[in-house]
Amino acid sequence: MSSAEAIQKSLKTALAGVHTSIPGRVISYDSVTQKATVQPVVRGRRINRATKALESYLPSPIPGVPVCFEAGDGWAFTGPMVEGTPVTIIFAHRSIDEWLLTGEADNLPVDLRRHASQDAIAIPGGRSFADPLPALAVDATRPVLYSVAEQLLGDSSATDFVALASLVLAELQALRNWAALHIHAGVLAGPANTGLVVGAPPVPGSVAATKVKAK
Repeated sequence: MSSAEAIQKSLKTALAGVHTSIPGRVISYDSVTQKATVQPVVRGRRINRATKALESYLPSPIPGVPVCFEAGDGWAFTGPMVEGTPVTIIFAHRSIDEWLLTGEADNLPVDLRRHASQDAIAIPGGRSFADPLPALAVDATRPVLYSVAEQLLGDSSATDFVALASLVLAELQALRNWAALHIHAGVLAGPANTGLVVGAPPVPGSVAATKVKAK
């Protein structure tokens, strides 16, 4: 083996331990701590030391991975992370142990590891071409907040469904139509009362959305 070949082999061996980013899926999730156990879904390759043969392997699940939701100072957009939820797993190029514990703006890693699997962060999303978002979840010109379950606005204690403009308008129109035709009995007498309606107002219907609650 030449020097160039030896150097190339050494570099390949070193790079084999460098983690950058890979698709994965959620195995389990704790919504209180926002930690997940995630499974990388792309197999790796390695030399079997016993047989010297090249073999594939599925990386081990990674526990205690912080889930990175879209969030800022005073706002957040979160969602349920059920088993099988697709995620993109990224790996910090230095240890994030101290930062995870303190959240401080200046952290000195004690461990000098680089691009390690234990420094993973999971970002919800990252779908294959075989499993794109459904058509109802996207629009060519407008943003879409899509969910097959209830959506909560404000915070997780929201309990009242929001009103839909079209339903409110329909209820108001029904009330307007009734008021336009209604008179109280005895106000008009004789022929002048012909065609006028005496009766109770319409019973209001629901104007609530079916999925969106707010507070």
